[in-house]
Amino acid sequence: MGTLLHVLSNLQTGGTELNTLRLAQGLNRRGWSQQLILLTDQIDPALRALAPCPIVQPHRRLCRWRSAAWLAEQLRKHPGAVVHSRALVTWLDSALAVLMAGGRSRWVQSFHGPATFQPYGWLRRGMIKYLSRFTPHYLTVSHDLANRLQSSWRVTPSAITVIPNGIDLTRYRPADDLAAAKQQIGYQPDDLVIGSVGSLYEVKNQRLLIEALEGLVPALPQVRILLVGDGPMRTAWEQLAEARGWRDHVCFTGVQQDVVPWLQAMDIYVQTSRLEGSPTAVLEAMAVGRPVVATASPGCMELNQAHGWPLLVPIDDPAQLAQTLRALAADRSRCQQSGAAGLKLVRDHYSLEQMVDAYDAYYRQLLIAQPVVDQLLPSTDG
Repeated sequence: MGTLLHVLSNLQTGGTELNTLRLAQGLNRRGWSQQLILLTDQIDPALRALAPCPIVQPHRRLCRWRSAAWLAEQLRKHPGAVVHSRALVTWLDSALAVLMAGGRSRWVQSFHGPATFQPYGWLRRGMIKYLSRFTPHYLTVSHDLANRLQSSWRVTPSAITVIPNGIDLTRYRPADDLAAAKQQIGYQPDDLVIGSVGSLYEVKNQRLLIEALEGLVPALPQVRILLVGDGPMRTAWEQLAEARGWRDHVCFTGVQQDVVPWLQAMDIYVQTSRLEGSPTAVLEAMAVGRPVVATASPGCMELNQAHGWPLLVPIDDPAQLAQTLRALAADRSRCQQSGAAGLKLVRDHYSLEQMVDAYDAYYRQLLIAQPVVDQLLPSTDG
């Protein structure tokens, strides 16, 4: 089997990094020789322990040209390897490195979220214009992102491949007993646990779920909001809950290395993000059999349009969210139907094994592709 080089900016806790590690673990079992190449020295020890292959990183932070030259040096050690760089932050360094390394690698650039396509200044726009012409292969995790590549950066459709995120169904599975799962993390069996998993950033919009308590507490005094994760907005949202008198109804858990017990204890999962590519947290909640309510972000809308789930609500309407949650909580059969439908959806279309199979086949095709340097030469057609 061939060699695969994963290029990341860092190995801190995040969706892209975790998915890369899960993919690497799966490909390791398929015989790929792999290496994780980080462009910075930022690495979470917990994630380092999950890596199934060597990790290479600079000893200190490098400027742009030194970073690209250092990366090119790593690529030269593996002629003919597939190079997969991820996210906007690695794009320029990877392009320069591939060119300096003589184009012996098969290079693919991937993008994982709609925030990639925010408005930029003229310098960044110019850089993207030329990089988008020079990059031979693209991967995205959703058709929405593929459409954005075409409409925003004029990428040729044939250069884009979509591979959705996949969930490890051996880890993410329904609880045997919901009441016991609640008690395991400190709740009572009759508490109505409504939760969300994700970093506490403005774009993740967990504030919406806290504000929905105004329409939930009077009708459902046993409601408990469970926010699993941490981030810069935590203090502000703790203060919001305190100011509204709902502090006893909201639990901030901080970062949890294993989110499965927390998901299994939820009666309903809520995704509040304004922007999502392929919403991994939604798929994980579905994999444990939880009914899911999600805001109409691009990734969640794509799931709903393709499969009918999750249930959608407007992005910034706490009253509508509260109404939807009240109705779902009052209808046990609908909760069970929604949870079962989501579980079947993940098993049929979004398992980790399906994702690894798709990447394996894609990388095998790149191994027999023309060298990148040939594809980067300016066209002589007209």
